[in-house]
Amino acid sequence: MSTTRRGFTLLELILVIALMGIITAFAVPRVRTGTDRANLSAARDHITVNMSSARRLALSRSALTRVELVGDSILRVRMQLPSGWQQIMPDVNVKATYRSTMLLDNTAGGAIEFDKRGLLRGNGASRKFLITNIDGGRDSVCVTGAGLVMRKTCR
Repeated sequence: MSTTRRGFTLLELILVIALMGIITAFAVPRVRTGTDRANLSAARDHITVNMSSARRLALSRSALTRVELVGDSILRVRMQLPSGWQQIMPDVNVKATYRSTMLLDNTAGGAIEFDKRGLLRGNGASRKFLITNIDGGRDSVCVTGAGLVMRKTCR
């Protein structure tokens, strides 16, 4: 007499669940680290695009354009018009969106200004946005005296 067995034993189910738990325990930290790195990279790219757009607007409209850092997380782009300073792009909250904070040349707050020729206004030296995410990863966006926006390296 032969009997046909259908299904799984309790021991087999427990072993499969335990193996899935062990695999998940190894995979989750890697996924989280990858997400934090992606957030840092996305924050850098967003800041780079906003800086380049501000410079392009200064050139195209022949007006002084300012990229302001409000606190350590909000990036604001404004332009000087005859009626006064006007915000020309929506604020970017880097902390809420990318779980990162920013510093401008190692100080909270401040601004970078482009003149009507697209050059960095001030003493002509490079300026640097330092970006730090919650796991301690760091990156930067640099603006040269000539107004060029670069990722990572300031000379």
